Amino acid sequence: MHQSIVLSMLLIVSGLTHAQLNIPGIETQRFNAMATTDKTLAQTGLSINEDDITPDQNTNTITLTEAQLHDASVWGLTDDEEKRYLQLMQNRSGLYYEGLRQTPIDILGINARYDAEREHFAELASRQEAQKVSKNIAWNNAFYKAYNQLFKDVPVVGEFDPSPYAPDNYKPVALKPKDTLFLFIKPDHAVKTVLLPLIEAIQSTPNSTLNLMLLGADDIGVQQWANLQQIPRELVSTGQITLNHGELSFDALTLKHKPTPLLLLARDGASRVVDLGRF
Repeated sequence: MHQSIVLSMLLIVSGLTHAQLNIPGIETQRFNAMATTDKTLAQTGLSINEDDITPDQNTNTITLTEAQLHDASVWGLTDDEEKRYLQLMQNRSGLYYEGLRQTPIDILGINARYDAEREHFAELASRQEAQKVSKNIAWNNAFYKAYNQLFKDVPVVGEFDPSPYAPDNYKPVALKPKDTLFLFIKPDHAVKTVLLPLIEAIQSTPNSTLNLMLLGADDIGVQQWANLQQIPRELVSTGQITLNHGELSFDALTLKHKPTPLLLLARDGASRVVDLGRF
């Protein structure tokens, strides 16, 4: 009697399957057989884990070379794992991951066929990564310790002199003695940021001249403009700055493009246009 009960239980257990039961009147979800072996992929909604290895590929036909055996040893792989890696790289994985610095462990882990296999390669990769990180940290510590001992009196960065880059030392135009500037402007031009550096340049350069060439202004307009821009009277009195009607001179210029405001620098018998974007 006891033996018959045990036998019946064994028959019941052996007859268990993962088949889906249809319960009348109750809607049930489609059974995902892959969830029994690969819960991670099943959670993403994938119902079939298609292996990248094709039916015509047989690991038994592969004989690993010395180089491949060495490669397996380097990455801690068995011969069968190395063979599977080689086959994967002959297929889609070779296209997807070639040149992306993926290790053989990465390729095998990405193409894992079930949870246990994926966890195995994840653990293997983690152990190797921990080795690499620890060695890098140890090397960096040793290097900086040695460097600080050998060169403790040598500054890593020399003293920095910011003065050449200070706004007060920036010179948009560098003048030489006897240079002459011609600035063609209209009364409504906003040229304060241009005038101030030009006035400072002629004040610091002997025998230099700034000719302000007003366009479209009468005598009163020129005077009003000079007062508004606070042109130094003493520089006008000494002739270092001149106030002029500039129409005739502007029209006589043979430049292809004559935008206003326009700044010209005359030096040694030749003139050139100065880029106002530097101001």
